[in-house]
Amino acid sequence: ANGVGFFAVPSPRAVPTVRDIGALPKNADFREEYPTDASAWSAWRPSGGGQCRSAAVVGDRAYAAFGAGGLWSVRIAGDGFAAASAVRAVDGEVLDVRAFGGRLYTAEGPRGFGIYVPDGQGGLREVRRLKRISAVRHYAWWVHPFSEERVAFSDRHGYDLFDISGGKFRQMTWVGGCPGWDRYLSDAAVGGGRYVGFNVAGHWFQWIDLTDGKVSNRTKQTKSSLKCGTCRLSDDSVILSANGGYWLLRPNETEGETAWKKRPLPSPFADRHPACGIPRSDGRLVAFTGRIEREVALYDFADAEHPRALGGWKVSGNPDLAAFHRGRLIVPCGYQGLLMSKTAHPE
Repeated sequence: ANGVGFFAVPSPRAVPTVRDIGALPKNADFREEYPTDASAWSAWRPSGGGQCRSAAVVGDRAYAAFGAGGLWSVRIAGDGFAAASAVRAVDGEVLDVRAFGGRLYTAEGPRGFGIYVPDGQGGLREVRRLKRISAVRHYAWWVHPFSEERVAFSDRHGYDLFDISGGKFRQMTWVGGCPGWDRYLSDAAVGGGRYVGFNVAGHWFQWIDLTDGKVSNRTKQTKSSLKCGTCRLSDDSVILSANGGYWLLRPNETEGETAWKKRPLPSPFADRHPACGIPRSDGRLVAFTGRIEREVALYDFADAEHPRALGGWKVSGNPDLAAFHRGRLIVPCGYQGLLMSKTAHPE
């Protein structure tokens, strides 16, 4: 049961189910294919396997966390990846990677959380490490850097906000997350770097004040599903996505302070079904990635109240949080690999 553990209940009448499942195949060699539409995307993945769970961009290099396959960096060249430039920057399990201020922040499973600087050759040099959140919470799943002093770490049971100034890791607060998938924090702070939006999926939306780690405002009526999320559009505007639409909010805005009108997103798909996903933005472009439906939708938010659809794609992998490089969309897409759009926007 979510949050409370596993229970065994006596059941005297319970009996094991016996069924013939047939003989297991011998020397089976099968792998599901994950095709890529080469007219829309460039795809890259290392020969060692692993699924692309997360990606970050620093300069002209993409850093991609491939789970058990480690953390790889590969140079971006035009509308593709220079495969010969690929470097395994971190060995062992790497489940998440984020970039802030030229540094890379990683979640490395049993090894905890790492902070690195690029070495100029595609590799990384470790500068700091948090081996565990606490004495009993030691498995690193996700990381969210918001400034050089504030980072949220997650072990799949909510977010622990740390003050990392002064060379130390000082735990400020814990904010409850969503069962099993802590991808619902905004990608960056707004309001002068003070506030972070948090979609508590299916329950409410709330703001976190990074100065003290406290929840400053929480909605009562507005709910967004586990397929949705939030991102920074500018320092004074935040997108909270909804199925087929979005809310446009100001930093720390309380529910009802202005008309919380759900704005529609024009569908980018041929059959006109609604776009839905967790948003990420470069300040103008906004990508919504839906890992459940395996869909990616891209919009131009130059007019934030009337976004323009630029494209919608079905992909074969499970797309996670998007990044951008000079108008091109970069998407970690599970076993399909690391994707980059062939087209740069705005055209």
